[in-house]
Amino acid sequence: MSFKLKLIAIIILTLFAFPQSVKASDREIIALFETHDGINLLVYEDLYFVGEFSQRERAWVVFYNLLCMDKSAFVPSGVQLLGVFLVQQELVINVSSHIKNYGGIYNEKHLRAQIVLTGLELSGIEAVTLLIDGEPAMLPEGLEINRVNEWDELMD
Repeated sequence: MSFKLKLIAIIILTLFAFPQSVKASDREIIALFETHDGINLLVYEDLYFVGEFSQRERAWVVFYNLLCMDKSAFVPSGVQLLGVFLVQQELVINVSSHIKNYGGIYNEKHLRAQIVLTGLELSGIEAVTLLIDGEPAMLPEGLEINRVNEWDELMD
């Protein structure tokens, strides 16, 4: 599908399906989801890739942009992406312990939502799991990202 067709499809989806707006540049498409409490979450829907890349390579680039480029208010500085793995239709993301450098359940819910929504936007991904330094772990306020596959449960 061409870049223009993807952009049109995303705009139509955003107008009718979700309370969000979409920004696009020549390099990336980012959906800006607005939650019920008025907070905006950046969600990477696709990046403009030139050439053939595997699903794992695309996921790596998308999550590197989300977690390591200081574009999100909810992702703490200094997070390193240690690995991205695909296990059937589950995306497993391994990050450094810097992911825990924030405070409060409010920030944690939004960080969790950004990671899960971005993962579920990738083609063929049905669940998202987060590892911290290679181990399953809870985030500081007690939430976890372990085979999360539903958008609805994220902001409860």
